[in-house]
Amino acid sequence: MQFGENDSNAASFNIVSGEKTSISNMADLIESYMPISTHVKTKPHIDSIHDRIGHYSPPDLALDANNQLHWAPRTFLREGVKQLLGWHLDEHLPFGPPLQFSSGQDSMLSATETGQAFHMREGDGLCDPDDTYCLRGHRIFPCSSECSDPSSCIKSPFDRAADVSRQLTENCEVVLYMDNLDESISNLSVTAPESDASEAICNLAFILKSSNLAKSWEGEMYDKDTFSYKGWKIILIDSSEDEISTELDFMLKMSPSKFFHSSVKSALYIPEDFSTSPEVDDIIFTTDLLRRKRIEVSSAHYVYAMNKMNYKVGDDERTALIVMPGALTVEEQRVGAVFSGSAPTKAKKIHLDKALQTLIDHSSERARRHVQFDRGVNSFLNRHDFENPDTISPKFLHEHWTRSHWVAHNFEMAEARNLRCEWYREHTKWGDENDSLSFSHVMARLEIERFNNLFDDEEKAEILDEQRMNDISMETDEYEWHKVQDRDSKETLYARIVDDRALIIERRLWKIMDELDIPKIKHELLMS
Repeated sequence: MQFGENDSNAASFNIVSGEKTSISNMADLIESYMPISTHVKTKPHIDSIHDRIGHYSPPDLALDANNQLHWAPRTFLREGVKQLLGWHLDEHLPFGPPLQFSSGQDSMLSATETGQAFHMREGDGLCDPDDTYCLRGHRIFPCSSECSDPSSCIKSPFDRAADVSRQLTENCEVVLYMDNLDESISNLSVTAPESDASEAICNLAFILKSSNLAKSWEGEMYDKDTFSYKGWKIILIDSSEDEISTELDFMLKMSPSKFFHSSVKSALYIPEDFSTSPEVDDIIFTTDLLRRKRIEVSSAHYVYAMNKMNYKVGDDERTALIVMPGALTVEEQRVGAVFSGSAPTKAKKIHLDKALQTLIDHSSERARRHVQFDRGVNSFLNRHDFENPDTISPKFLHEHWTRSHWVAHNFEMAEARNLRCEWYREHTKWGDENDSLSFSHVMARLEIERFNNLFDDEEKAEILDEQRMNDISMETDEYEWHKVQDRDSKETLYARIVDDRALIIERRLWKIMDELDIPKIKHELLMS
């Protein structure tokens, strides 16, 4: 370390612990703590490394730092190595162990443990959930969140609600659900649809047991945890509104899979003040947006509808990790104009400043801090001050704007949990209502990570070209499918953002497919 205005006033200090070791001993020390072997051992008794580390012989410069700067190390090498490894493991697996592994995935990932599990194995004390210095940025989530590490999580009244809702959703394939954690609520404005013929759709609403609505039904509840109201199976959370933290407030919307039985393939979240009461077809259509099926049977009616509306569905089969309504256009899309083909097929991208005028709530101090942070991230990361001038890098752009008043979740792909948890982790840092800004930030970061991990220069060039364009072409559904790279499997997958125009068209095409009964036609063709 050097300080001073010129060389004559400069001083150098060796900021070290003073413990003597070698690079090979350091490598062996790290390996001795790892849950799996990462290189060929060159010494037969690796455990003895703990005895060879720690001989303290402080050099003169280390003493000078202590005398002149009044600083001395407080962490010995072994403890520092363990803390460093624990931190890296938590960065590698911030949401606990992966739920499953894709074929051919590196075995190291499947054998890696979390930082908390590592410290438990070593007999160390775990970080208190409120000890931010100990956690060093690693978040401890509620146990009922799918993002929590089972070895270290925060218990809450939601744990009981999760147990109850898992039992109620057994044999369900799709769940429509909402939550209202306001104690003053006395009524639900939205009525749940009647069960479909297969009873594969379940309707759940989560409210506080201390709410006025729950209290009005106390005498008629058939047990202590649930009752039925307006077609909803009400699940009670035994908590007061004052006890609901930011993590709990957004958990059901962003991180819900632990609340549903393993039979549930997808779920549709809507808020309690949703504008309409959905029908069964609405639920099926919206959750079907998670999957783009390959249409192998050509229908003149289907093709005519696409041509009429200036919109083409891609030929390849795709599955989205999550679906949300988009905010790509600011003009209201008239149904008649869309069906006639006179609706615009180009839109301008909405960047950060424009979005903040229309999407972001500035009413609270936390919201302002959130906005200021993302503005700062944009300006800092896009300056490229530290790069070679010849280096070409993508910009950190907030482009993936949503209106997340409803969200369709995919539970069939393990990677979907990672995207939900990235969103949940980012948003719970802020404690405001700007979940659209949080999602856009996560998608911008994941796009940069995907770019940096690419080896294909042509694909990199495509990303850079797309970032330079200000117009969005809406003549195909391609603009709705946003690529993300999964942190575990490293596969490229999709988040789907569907704007008003696309929703109108997709609903018309979905209805045509339903009327055609595509699976039946395919079967008849095969039989013939």
